[in-house]
Amino acid sequence: MAVYLHADSSKCSGCKACLVACSLAKFGVDNPKKARLAIIPKFPEPGVFEVKTCTQCGT
Repeated sequence: MAVYLHADSSKCSGCKACLVACSLAKFGVDNPKKARLAIIPKFPEPGVFEVKTCTQCGT
């Protein structure tokens, strides 16, 4: 069964919980560095983030 993670940049608070969810789903470990997405702060607006996802793994 395929697992898909949808990250909505407009609802992002920068908490990086999606990174944990991605690494758990793909690798079975709690390691945000292994996540296939990134949280990028939108300078100079404080509290505004962009979520970049990798689609090469198909999830």
